[in-house]
Amino acid sequence: MKLIAATGNAHKLAEFETITKDFGFELFPKSAVGLGDYDPEESGETFAENSLAKAKAICEKCGFPSIADDSGIVVDALGGAPGVRSARYAGVHGNDRANNAKLLAELADTPVERRTGRFCAVVTIVWPKDTPESGYPFFASRTDDGYPYIQGTGFVEGHIGFEEVGSNGFGYDSVFIPLGFTETFGILPAETKNAISHRANALLAIRSQLLRA
Repeated sequence: MKLIAATGNAHKLAEFETITKDFGFELFPKSAVGLGDYDPEESGETFAENSLAKAKAICEKCGFPSIADDSGIVVDALGGAPGVRSARYAGVHGNDRANNAKLLAELADTPVERRTGRFCAVVTIVWPKDTPESGYPFFASRTDDGYPYIQGTGFVEGHIGFEEVGSNGFGYDSVFIPLGFTETFGILPAETKNAISHRANALLAIRSQLLRA
């Protein structure tokens, strides 16, 4: 299946490609269809809303099936923040260093047993609305204006460390220690992260749906 990836994040695209290498997907960056500078608005209140909006916006622009995710970190002691605002938590979209610094500052007086949280990802595939029924799963939902889509959700539980550790990955990887490990995603090998991550679990949920089709 040929899919246009709605992300402009090279790290995220690389993870998509690695995780889906055996899925039968052929992924292309949005720049391949002339949309490299186009960033769909993320105005939803949930990961699912934002993921769908991004995939649909790219699909609508280019006319090809598109895949997008929206993801972030949810911290229990902060009432679920940063949540859907993870990428712009400190005010500037994609400033990982500032976002991590703000998160650590807000948790400065929080003991380890209360630093629990999770990464969450929702992945969406959207097909053009004129796609024949044989071209998408029979159980696909439709947007109000007729675009077929499916979604998969994934989580990875863990807790927030007391400082940034490691340079692997991106986003909040250097402060997140997944359950069952003692090192952050910033230290753990990419192979380990891609086997247990929220994005991997969301993509596996997508794959399991496609296998039903």
